[in-house]
Amino acid sequence: LLSQNHSLGQDSLLFKFPKNTYFKKNLTSKFDEEIYILNGSIKFSGNILNKDFYSYIPSGYEKKMFSSLKGATGIIFLNKQTKKTKKINNFYPNFFHEDWIPRINCFENIWSSPPNELKYIDLNNCGARVNILRADETTNNNTFLVGFPPLWSFPEVCNLGGILEIFLINGNVNNSKGSMRAGSYLRIPHGSFLSSMYSKESAVFLFKT
Repeated sequence: LLSQNHSLGQDSLLFKFPKNTYFKKNLTSKFDEEIYILNGSIKFSGNILNKDFYSYIPSGYEKKMFSSLKGATGIIFLNKQTKKTKKINNFYPNFFHEDWIPRINCFENIWSSPPNELKYIDLNNCGARVNILRADETTNNNTFLVGFPPLWSFPEVCNLGGILEIFLINGNVNNSKGSMRAGSYLRIPHGSFLSSMYSKESAVFLFKT
């Protein structure tokens, strides 16, 4: 368990499945799920998520024949579903089909420069590139990857939005509070400061707002 917010019904966890994992029963959840695979792969309902794949699974989605032949580790963000399900799709009657993101191969395409919403972090001057995985216009919640080239840095910045979660996927990073390695996790509440960071190496972060 990385973090938990009872009032909002949100949890962030690391998971690990051993080799030859298989569930005979179908799996459903009362939470919206965001999954990022760090190593290995998982398969369910004909959908395969390999290393560095992302998926957004709305509440009520039925995972059939869930398995992991090679084993898998990953990070999952859970968000309690609060809106009522509209059963308007005969093929997918139990969840919001419009919200569903079956899978994204995060390193398949060239990442873009940071959007205007992230300019306050001054990512452009450090040569960062961004891959937006999901943007919710209703809640302003976003999930995205940020990649830095070697020899980068950015200054301390105040978090003026909601809770910010940061997971270091690749690289070794120094900040004003110490060092970070792949697998390091930060939770920055509203009004708190994200420490200045720098590294001689390239780095990739997963951000969740």
